[in-house]
Amino acid sequence: MAQDINRRILRPTEHQPASATIIGVVPQIIEDQLKSSNDDEELATTTVHGRIDASGLAYAISNSGTAIVVWEHVQATLTEHILQPNRGSVLEHPEYFDDDEEEEMMSLEPLTPDLVCLASYGGTTNSSNLTTRSLTTTQTQTQGSRITMPSYSLLACSPNGVICLWSNALGALHDNINSLLDDTVAVHVPCASVRLPLQPNESVVSLVAAEPAGFFATTDLGRVWMVLRRSRPLELLARLFSTSSSSSSSASITATND
Repeated sequence: MAQDINRRILRPTEHQPASATIIGVVPQIIEDQLKSSNDDEELATTTVHGRIDASGLAYAISNSGTAIVVWEHVQATLTEHILQPNRGSVLEHPEYFDDDEEEEMMSLEPLTPDLVCLASYGGTTNSSNLTTRSLTTTQTQTQGSRITMPSYSLLACSPNGVICLWSNALGALHDNINSLLDDTVAVHVPCASVRLPLQPNESVVSLVAAEPAGFFATTDLGRVWMVLRRSRPLELLARLFSTSSSSSSSASITATND
């Protein structure tokens, strides 16, 4: 089956490198969701960037707005076989306004999924009612009347240092799991967030996970922030980990939940 030549191709770039040499196709539904998040349709069609991660997670961002769309893919050939993307799942970062500078892109990082138990829909664990996708395969595990499924988390950091966390980004965000044909787009605010006290003209340029529950945010001034995720209550805690200068300093800040 021939690929739609109008669909956008995600490739590794100098400013947004992928963790593997994977090339993928953005499904049309993803294009439509990103376009609908922006009033300027012409601008929305030309200012989308994204990444396909080696873990099997893909995402795209509208540079002219705050919308982030996440979906899964499986590696088949150089042109990816696209799984049915989540409908109605758009993540909204509260403070990301691109200024058309290539280096001012959003930084994103998926976290390793944790297994959680969710009540089955309709009182049954029949896979026809609920399909659970992991990062690499499709699987459904049952425990009595409950379903064990991976809980996906996604981190996004705007250049001005606002780090947001969405918990269960590919599970709980699937609002209408029994109504896959529902075209209503639901916007999801972060589950937790934290603002790094950056210096004037300082920007975050990379976000790297450091398992099991932390990650590092690096700025263009060479400063590195360590951010930890606390589960109960869900919040982000950050401190200055290192600087490019010989002197060292530290600071602590607590996340604000939106």
